[in-house]
Amino acid sequence: LHLNADFMNFLSSENMSVAFTTYEGGKLIIVGPGYNGAIVAERNFTRCMALYIEDQNIWISTEHNILQLENGLEKGQYWDDQWDRLYLPRSSHFTGGVDIHEIVRANDGHFYGVITGHNCIARIDYKDRGSFSPYWKPPFINNIITGDRCHLNGLCLEDGELAYVSMVAETAEPQEWKKHREDGGIIIDIRTDEIIASGLSMPHTPRVHEGVLWFLEAGKGYLCRYDPKTKGVERVL
Repeated sequence: LHLNADFMNFLSSENMSVAFTTYEGGKLIIVGPGYNGAIVAERNFTRCMALYIEDQNIWISTEHNILQLENGLEKGQYWDDQWDRLYLPRSSHFTGGVDIHEIVRANDGHFYGVITGHNCIARIDYKDRGSFSPYWKPPFINNIITGDRCHLNGLCLEDGELAYVSMVAETAEPQEWKKHREDGGIIIDIRTDEIIASGLSMPHTPRVHEGVLWFLEAGKGYLCRYDPKTKGVERVL
């Protein structure tokens, strides 16, 4: 893992660490500043993908479940004289192999996930019957049925409410989305079912910041933003 010096200086100045997942490598990786340079911690979780961090907890999706990791250290306590967080497995919600790409917690206190393998947004709660409870699906998908049909992959909140989703194509047959990676991507406001952006190349990871929607156009390598006021998409980086 190559770490840029400017990036590490930024983490040090902000007193922060960065966590990310890699599903191909099956790892959760945390990078942060240490007393003697960068500290990198990694642990193996099969098909580790969705990641959500809240207070002292990390939630990740794996091949068959959502796993909660909780910090086991008290405030001001250090492990091995350098770690101020020690994340330990605390609970697991078994979903089966439904290919979860994103997890968020909404204002209602429930977790919601992008269930890519069933083309829907679903509530994920151990109190519910079944692995997940479907909440929303794209208008062009007729039923909640197995098979990745549009590669629904991203979800974000706005003011704590479910807001925007991203997908690779507006298609309804299994794996048909793969034919439209170049320019079939869309972003939908699930509050209105309106397609607010189209013609994108593999969009994902939508996030709202200060009223502006940011997302990645992975197929072209761009960071983009959508301004609800102008209804325009701008490639920033």
